Amino acid sequence: MLRRMIRICHLFFTVNLNASRNLARSLPKDKGLAEARRSVKFFLLPQDPMGGIADSMVPDHMVSDGMVNRYLEISPPLASVIPEFQVVIDEEERIKVQKQ
Repeated sequence: MLRRMIRICHLFFTVNLNASRNLARSLPKDKGLAEARRSVKFFLLPQDPMGGIADSMVPDHMVSDGMVNRYLEISPPLASVIPEFQVVIDEEERIKVQKQ
């Protein structure tokens, strides 16, 4: 039994956490909308950037109020373990927010 437990401990799992929406929802309305707007900017950046990324790379006028509202409406899983599902979750979230 102990040998089996040791073998299991050597397995590694990547856990993707998506809690930024919960933060925006828990803040006072003005601050929550500002945080949501900042998070939406990352949907407008390239998916595989060459180098660092920051929300300041996207001008404020590129993010509409509708995008922010759609971002706050959706509820993707808080955590996921299967990487294949994370790709689908990320793409659905991006499409919904950008309304493509």
